[in-house]
Amino acid sequence: ADKGKETMPISGSGIVASSSSSVNTAAVEKDNPSQSLWCYVKKLGKGPGGGGNVIFSCKLCNMMFTGSYTRCKAHFLHISGVGIRPCPKVTKEEIKIFKKEQDAAETKKSSAKSSVSVPIYAIEQ
Repeated sequence: ADKGKETMPISGSGIVASSSSSVNTAAVEKDNPSQSLWCYVKKLGKGPGGGGNVIFSCKLCNMMFTGSYTRCKAHFLHISGVGIRPCPKVTKEEIKIFKKEQDAAETKKSSAKSSVSVPIYAIEQ
């Protein structure tokens, strides 16, 4: 019932975020490289309702959320209207870096979907 709402902070995660070192652009989630921002959260399990929903905690602000990659992306890129709070630990500079990372991943995904040429044979009459 509380989809996309934070439930509680995670204590003892040991993650220290600073404005200069909290972005790791080399880390990309293995199972879907076009969804590069998953690497900044810890997936805790499948979420209710099926689909792509997962329960995840932000490695930067330690808040827990339930949702899909759309909400994960909105959290880090400070996109409003998606039903998730923006990450308070992400600076404007880091948002630019995250956007570049996301754009690069989406470009790579779209170029991987290249069209397949099918030969057209002449029909003899």
